[in-house]
Amino acid sequence: MERFLLCENPMNGNTSPIYILQTSNYSMLIDIIPYDELEDISFRSDDVYSLFTYLNPDGFKEHYMLKVVRFFNLNDIEVKENINEIKSQIMEAWNWYKTYMIWEDIRFDSSDNPERINFN
Repeated sequence: MERFLLCENPMNGNTSPIYILQTSNYSMLIDIIPYDELEDISFRSDDVYSLFTYLNPDGFKEHYMLKVVRFFNLNDIEVKENINEIKSQIMEAWNWYKTYMIWEDIRFDSSDNPERINFN
């Protein structure tokens, strides 16, 4: 089972970065980077990342790059040797984060109308 921790500092306002700390197997810190156009964000060809799209409840597409900013237990050679498994774990991190965003959207929408909360 994968283990993820959401790392953010809400005291810094809307501009603080959000990270996912993946704590099993290939321990890594993953930066969650929202973007409108891929050209708007900086990355190198040797960065380890994946791109995702989330369709929010209002019907708008939100684009995200999940980019590994630090491996805690792998060197560069080991990263290359295990890239498929690492990409799979980035996908797991995305699924975990997407579930969190859905929960946040439901919680936000329900705060306006408590009768909309349905736990069944």
